[in-house]
Amino acid sequence: MYFWSLDVGQGAANVLMLGDGRAAVFDCGPASRFSPLRPLLSRYVREIDLLAVSHNDADHRGAAAGVLTDYAERVHRLLYAADRAAKENKLYLLLRDLRARGRFDGLLSRLEVEEDGPPRLLLPEPGRPLPRGREDVRLKLFAPTAFEADAASAGGDPNAASGILALSSGPHRIVISGDAPVSQFRSVAARRGGGPMAAEVLLVPHHGGRVWRPGDDAAGELKWLFSEGVRPRFALVSVGTSNTHKHPRPEVIDALLDAGVTVLCTQITKRCCRAPDLEQFRLTNPPPGDFCQSLRAPKWTDAGNSRDVPCAGTVRMALRPDGVTVERVGEHQRAVDRLAATTYGAPLCRRADCGERDG
Repeated sequence: MYFWSLDVGQGAANVLMLGDGRAAVFDCGPASRFSPLRPLLSRYVREIDLLAVSHNDADHRGAAAGVLTDYAERVHRLLYAADRAAKENKLYLLLRDLRARGRFDGLLSRLEVEEDGPPRLLLPEPGRPLPRGREDVRLKLFAPTAFEADAASAGGDPNAASGILALSSGPHRIVISGDAPVSQFRSVAARRGGGPMAAEVLLVPHHGGRVWRPGDDAAGELKWLFSEGVRPRFALVSVGTSNTHKHPRPEVIDALLDAGVTVLCTQITKRCCRAPDLEQFRLTNPPPGDFCQSLRAPKWTDAGNSRDVPCAGTVRMALRPDGVTVERVGEHQRAVDRLAATTYGAPLCRRADCGERDG
């Protein structure tokens, strides 16, 4: 079974191929005609068992409108984040309109778990078995609670109630975390009674950006998250070349390296390469198929800066009962080593000149 973490620039979109033309989608990335999400679904997917949006920021929710345009009658279940008032929740308003026009009759519920209950089992659903050979796959929702979602809505901070999900086959796990802050992971650990949410792969929250609160000990919070809270073997940062948020942050990458984690980013940024024209330093050839935004988008912003330059590009993982295999990871790591050996290369994941460590 393959899990795709798509190169969508500054955003996040992930697809689990269930087999038999079925899939589950976790976040959809920003609305862009260059996004690879709809082409990927069009190529391989007839129906969507589950569509879950971690929170209502546009870089996670934006392309959901296009997916629903294509699949409204073929989405079995949709979970939407209730982290904003209904009148400001664009996904909710879209779903309300689709239902009124008779186009969406799938199951619809809020993305939340019981305060004092176990993680919420999303896949498989009762009465809807997974395709043959996928019987051991489980998808569970660990956060947010209804109270956390309401608090995020009242406080105007949807990240504070971002969904945290774990996809597993046997004992092996991929953790999907949207833009969840460390405090959200600590709440999950408290509800679970402590102990790590051990995972082969963590989709790093908030694109490698700030996940600690003002006044927190950033180094301590990140150390707990990556060394105790999750303890991944691989970390994937979904980030855009031309992002203006200074993602990924050096503190985050340093903490991952301290925890012994192998780091991959979907696109390269000026945080890792000082050359003015990043396009000439493409690290990898994206995998076959037109499923990387790096292949689909213009190579320059309107201001003449590099954009959508792949580092790892779209990352495909094979999830099996005996483990998770991250494809092309060796090729990517060797390419990063070559970049680190140049005069212009300073990849954060090689502890070279890590650049600014500003607030």
